[in-house]
Amino acid sequence: MSKKIVYLIPRFSTGGAEKMLLDYVRYFKGQGFEILVIAVLAGGELEIEFENSGAKTYVFEKKGFFSFFKNLKKIKRIIKNFEADLVHSHVFSADFTAYFVKKEFKNTKWISTQHNVEYNSSFIRKKVWAKILKSADKVIAVSEKVFVFDKNYFKLKNNLIKIQNGVDVEKWFTGKKEILKNKTVNLAIIGRLTKQKGHEYLFEALKDLKDKNWVLHIFGEGELKNKLKKIVKKFNLDKQIIWRGVSKDLITDTTEIDVLTQPSLWEGLSLVIMEMMLQGKIILASEIAAEELIQDKKTGFVCKNKKSKDLTEKIKYIIENREECKKIAKIGQDYAVKNFAITENLKKVAAIYRDL
Repeated sequence: MSKKIVYLIPRFSTGGAEKMLLDYVRYFKGQGFEILVIAVLAGGELEIEFENSGAKTYVFEKKGFFSFFKNLKKIKRIIKNFEADLVHSHVFSADFTAYFVKKEFKNTKWISTQHNVEYNSSFIRKKVWAKILKSADKVIAVSEKVFVFDKNYFKLKNNLIKIQNGVDVEKWFTGKKEILKNKTVNLAIIGRLTKQKGHEYLFEALKDLKDKNWVLHIFGEGELKNKLKKIVKKFNLDKQIIWRGVSKDLITDTTEIDVLTQPSLWEGLSLVIMEMMLQGKIILASEIAAEELIQDKKTGFVCKNKKSKDLTEKIKYIIENREECKKIAKIGQDYAVKNFAITENLKKVAAIYRDL
């Protein structure tokens, strides 16, 4: 089995790919592997956690197109000196880097994990991705819909495999804590403040519920923060919204949360839905975010994609039918315990490392 692994990631931010990679680093470090992690574009909120994992870490900063290729030379030198057996990349910039590493070090195996359906990526990016991934020894799709996209659009065949995402059940399962115990319903949306997460549709939905007793906690940072704050002000929602920023301890910071809202426009397989289901929260997600995770009115609630009116009705229903929603959350939590563990993912990834 390979003993030296280099993980490549664009940034050490708090996205699903980064959190999953952190689980990989900790697990395989504990299995006796020597691990090196490189952020090819910038650092981020999880940088300290990666450093504390015991793995060697490097952070590069992109300052324009040509700086990327300047950094690439340094990255290849680091990988050569490390004598890596295997490079495992996550997300486009890391895949792009790994492609050139593979071209230079032909005996070094390359695995790419695809975390998302990429319909919303630019035409050029998708074409580049389709070309470079054919050089990977193995491409891992984290869900069935990602697998189908990669197969049909990127035209991947023999090197494509599906390994479902997972989370640390022992870490996120917090027992049977009561939700909806207060008069005020605590809603949350967790993720980067980007178009993908659908914040605007949520605000549009909530403006028609100002007479209801709720508070929305917004976790995350991102390029749309100023725009989203203007929308909140326009809809007069300021008094019912709390901007929480990036959480350093999401388990503690979400203790009082009753409902996770996830109106995403696209997703691979949402780790935050898994995490909050394990905590016993009510999940309200768009069809595209709920796919492969939630059954409507059985383990959570599903709303139509990009339909704020449907989102309004579902939030109103949760507020007005608390006892029923508590039961659904409990069923969802039990389902998550049985189905969302990362252990199977780790076993299958370890098998790929071994086979390569």
